[in-house]
Amino acid sequence: MVNYRLHAAGPASVPLTFGTVFRDDDRVRELLREERPVLAERLGAVRGCAEWVVALHLVRAPDGEYLTQASAAVQALRGEIGSASPGRAHLLRRRLAELERDESRRLGGRGRRAGADKVAASGGGGLLRATADRHG
Repeated sequence: MVNYRLHAAGPASVPLTFGTVFRDDDRVRELLREERPVLAERLGAVRGCAEWVVALHLVRAPDGEYLTQASAAVQALRGEIGSASPGRAHLLRRRLAELERDESRRLGGRGRRAGADKVAASGGGGLLRATADRHG
């Protein structure tokens, strides 16, 4: 709602980091005076543009079967487990759990990058910024 109102109020808004706080009006004037050339350039870049937020969510984590198909490392470790002694197989299964977690993250990152590439290709330029993966 804030972005909508700012966009409706004029052709461009001063692009600042979200949550920027100024002690008083004098500090705002000081920033505008000191950063005038940089801000003018940035305003020119966003004039007439709108900010859109696109969120990509993983519907479900890849299961073991998918990871086995998608990862040669998982395939190899599963094969090694099948022919290992019981004690070694136990240790390898622990390693497999780690590897599957790592491969799930790697494949999820690849999916996010592919989604971001599609979003970038569909628009007229813009800035894409990744957020932290809050789900592991």
